[in-house]
Amino acid sequence: MIDGGKLGAGVPIGVPLSPSARPATTEVGGKIAILDPQKQTLILADTKNPPEKALTVALPVGDYDGPMSTGDVVVLVDRQSGNVLTYTPDGARKDTKRSSRRAERQGSPVARTTGCTSKTPTAHRLWS
Repeated sequence: MIDGGKLGAGVPIGVPLSPSARPATTEVGGKIAILDPQKQTLILADTKNPPEKALTVALPVGDYDGPMSTGDVVVLVDRQSGNVLTYTPDGARKDTKRSSRRAERQGSPVARTTGCTSKTPTAHRLWS
């Protein structure tokens, strides 16, 4: 629980999480965003005590980085598709955009010749 910007006593969120679940470091609209990549879900858990029921949002199949929060939205990056997905604190999808960074990597000479979209193409060549 977060109370006045300080951590308080822990409260159950009411949703089982897999061991690979990752929380955002910043709350969004009074909720903690938790990515559960194993279950392909985004959980928005209330920080009040007693908490409201956590929201569970089903995600498109993907390999996600994040979650990150700006305080207004939750951001997830799908490494497979290169899409950047944003969600509101109530779990509604706000936007989906193609990551320009992935597009740049896919358009690079290394990506075209090796099929590598790694951020470190030299490492890809060494280990391939």
